[in-house]
Amino acid sequence: MNRHIIGLMVVGFVALLTLRVADAGDEEKPNLERLMKGQKKAMKSIFQSVQSKKKKGVLDGAKSLLESSKKVTDLAPPEVTSDEDKKKWKDFAATLVDTSKALSEAANAASSGDAYWNDMSEAMQNTSDSCTACHDVFAKKDDEGGGDGK
Repeated sequence: MNRHIIGLMVVGFVALLTLRVADAGDEEKPNLERLMKGQKKAMKSIFQSVQSKKKKGVLDGAKSLLESSKKVTDLAPPEVTSDEDKKKWKDFAATLVDTSKALSEAANAASSGDAYWNDMSEAMQNTSDSCTACHDVFAKKDDEGGGDGK
């Protein structure tokens, strides 16, 4: 009886270990959904940091957003198949990189006080607008970003 329990525990442990190794491999591959969830989290963090005027949160969020935005270009959803849609995707991705870069530069600016926070708010709004523009075209209907289901 005890051998059966130990055997089941070993099988369970091996299965768990296998799943963890498989998950670790997936984390290394860029994944559009995972990147966008991370971007949403970074934007929320930046927004909260701007509201509470915490520069470190702004810096960390802007850095994360810029790094992930650079990976989006090559991760078009499978339904983006036509040359026209591929071009739109690349254009939206380039805009996201540009606005994320501007946001990062604003976050790293030496200015302080109201000027800094005003610049951050403007850069954050521009980045948010670039996300919304893409989601209006490409997001699935059940996505929080809306969209026309393309």
